[in-house]
Amino acid sequence: MPTSNYGGQGAPDYNEGKFTVRYTERTEGSAPEEKAKKFLRYDEAEAFYHSIDDDAFLWDYTRSSELCEGKTYVA
Repeated sequence: MPTSNYGGQGAPDYNEGKFTVRYTERTEGSAPEEKAKKFLRYDEAEAFYHSIDDDAFLWDYTRSSELCEGKTYVA
C-alpha cells in the first residue's frame, strides 16, 4: 500500500519530549481503525512512524501541538 508524504514541520531539535503517532490500521474484512501510540523519545516515534505503510501522522506535544511528519494512503 503506497503512501504519499503530507508534510509537517520536520524533526524537532530535541529527542526527549511527548510524541504521538496517529495512524490508520486496515485489516481485511473490517473498517479502517484510527489508533494512536505515545512515545517519550522522538527517534522511537519516528521509527514507528516509518514502519507504517498507511495514513500516519507524527505529532510533537512537548511544547505545543505541532505536526512533524505526515503521510496519507494512496489507493
